[in-house]
Amino acid sequence: IATDLDVPWDIQYLAADNSILVTEIKGKISAIDLESQELRELYQVPNVFHKRTLGLLGMTIHPDFKEKPYVYVCYTTKEGENIYSELLRLHYEQGVMKSDKLLLRVEGASGHNGSRLIFDKKGYLYWATGDAHGENYAQDSTSLNGKVLRMHDDGTIPKDNPIANSYVYAWGFRNIQGLALTAKGHIMSSEHGDAIEDEVNWVRPLHNY
Repeated sequence: IATDLDVPWDIQYLAADNSILVTEIKGKISAIDLESQELRELYQVPNVFHKRTLGLLGMTIHPDFKEKPYVYVCYTTKEGENIYSELLRLHYEQGVMKSDKLLLRVEGASGHNGSRLIFDKKGYLYWATGDAHGENYAQDSTSLNGKVLRMHDDGTIPKDNPIANSYVYAWGFRNIQGLALTAKGHIMSSEHGDAIEDEVNWVRPLHNY
């Protein structure tokens, strides 16, 4: 139903207008109308740094889109020699998408930037971050790399997070690039190993993977 896309990295179904939103790795977000199959560019995320696996990656749609018309994306950016991963909330209404709020920034790297986003059934937002090639980050509960982070839809830290005043929900991850929610509300992750040892995990609070 769509061709000539440049590394489409995430797709999400938007029931509100029966369309699919698509991210492309160099920063473009488009909508595919499922009736007409028309592909329409919506937004170009600014300051996306693309190189190999770096760029515009994960995306999710607010579960209460009618009341809160937000789309969330995470991507790689670069300032001087420093690489970061950023989580951005976009406002999307009446066919127009625009930047709304930068929710969080964590250290990035030339790979291992994680990137998936998901909402649970209670409306909490989760962001899977990679270990950014840091040998100690995944096991350091004070670092936001190599983690699954949990937050409110405005980017603030929930009071009932497992570690007080911390986004960290679970840790010990190398490079999560898949998140899914089961019918029972369990969060499942898929994660790249090195050459072998890929993992599928049931992500639970305070667990070390």
